[in-house]
Parts: sequence; C-alpha cells; structure tokens
Amino acid sequence: MINEATLEGIVTKVWVYNGDTFLRLASYRDPDLPEYKLDNNRDHADFVTVRFPKDGPVQVTASTGDHLRVHGFIQSRDYNETLAAFLKDSNHQLSLPVDVDPTKYMASRSMNEIICRRFVRLPRTDQQQASVKGNDNSAEGVAVKQDPLPPAQPVNEVKQPKVKKSSKKS
Repeated sequence: MINEATLEGIVTKVWVYNGDTFLRLASYRDPDLPEYKLDNNRDHADFVTVRFPKDGPVQVTASTGDHLRVHGFIQSRDYNETLAAFLKDSNHQLSLPVDVDPTKYMASRSMNEIICRRFVRLPRTDQQQASVKGNDNSAEGVAVKQDPLPPAQPVNEVKQPKVKKSSKKS
C-alpha cells in the first residue's frame, strides 16, 4: 500500500515532547480544491501536525511563520487523555465535586500526524508573514484569498497525419 504525504504550509506552533520535535502547519487549499472559507475575503487553513522523531532521518529548527514543504508518511496514534488534562487544555474553570478525582477518568483518543522524512524550507512572502498571527488553529491563522491560477496555456499539439480511406472494395 502507498503511504506518502507531501504538505506545504506555514508553521504556527513548535514544541518538543520526549525528544521529538512537533510542528503545527497551516496549509491553505489550492484553488481547484473545495473552498474552506473563513469569511468573504479570507480562506481558513487546514491544520496538520508534523513530527520529527529524535532518531529520525532529519531534524528541524523552525519558527512560527516559516514556510515548509514536508515529505513523509501518515501515522495514526492512539493515546489516553485524563479528565484533568482535558480540563487543563480547555481553558474553562470547572468545579468538580470533591469526591471526583479527574486523574482517574480517561478517554481514548486517536490522532493522525505526518512523520517527516525530508523537508524544504521555502522563502516567506509578505502575505505569509502578515497572515500567521497566532500559535494555534484559531481564526487568527488566516490568509487573504489569492486570485485563482491563470487558465492553462494550450500545449503545442502534435498533429496526426490524416489517413486516406481507400475507395477500393475487395
């Protein structure tokens, strides 16, 4: 089976966990793909996590706003999340009954990520520098919609010789 991924995007977040480096990439869709609109003038990004294993073939030093093209494969990973971890990340103040220990309640989670095998750092455009404002997948990580690609130019066609039909009957 084929498991290859190539993704180009703008780094919105960088972190290290257990020696592996993780990037969150904001990838804006090509004009021929279904639209994902934030509003009339801006597209919403698709966000993907990219993992650079500590013992992998490449290591990366990246900053928010960097424009990367990564090549690798897709990996799914299952993990357990406690209620305490969920509440911490949710940014909500919630009072639990005193007899409830949030570290004892778990939910099974699954995530997909790209394991990077190689990457290319691309030059930043002024638009990219202005578009990446936040470090998460909030509405701040947006870009102004660009004009679609120009129509394809005609290719010089190779003309096939016309075949004369024979009028003789056999």
